[in-house]
Amino acid sequence: MELYILSALAIIAILIIINVIASIFAMIKGAPYVPTSRKHMLTMLELAQITKEDLVMDLGSGDGKFLIESAKKGALAIGYEINPLLVILANLRARLTKTPGTSQTKLQNMWSADLSKATVVFLYAFGSIMTDLETKLQKELPEGARVISHVFTFPNWIPQKTIGSANLYVKNSSDYQSPQQTHL
Repeated sequence: MELYILSALAIIAILIIINVIASIFAMIKGAPYVPTSRKHMLTMLELAQITKEDLVMDLGSGDGKFLIESAKKGALAIGYEINPLLVILANLRARLTKTPGTSQTKLQNMWSADLSKATVVFLYAFGSIMTDLETKLQKELPEGARVISHVFTFPNWIPQKTIGSANLYVKNSSDYQSPQQTHL
């Protein structure tokens, strides 16, 4: 029995260490896991206007709740998360809500994600990376793609609509001023 308890404590300690390391890495590369309130999530989903034709991507998808809600609307939803415990939790939640075929969380850094087919992107990222993230999105997203950012804004991209702390951006050339254009 004592060996069983020690083994369980060792596993718990390893999981805590993995979570701490992943959280530190997330703060450096994007943002730490901060669960979005249901109220804010519903506002962001309203801005996104998700349909069954959409491919939804969540950059730093955390517990997967945006993916699950998007899948319930008929969309294919893919999340990118660097915390392995959150990836397990999100994929487990997808199974429990019967959306595992249309909602998936990958253990992958958002910077290496291919966004070229995404029609909707959700994100919560620190202001310090919004410039680099804006460049990636402008380069990779197809025309008409919708980006919904919680709290933080892009420096050169004009939101189409803002509700509370949620900002909707639509990729098209008329709403984006490259950094070169802003200095003219």
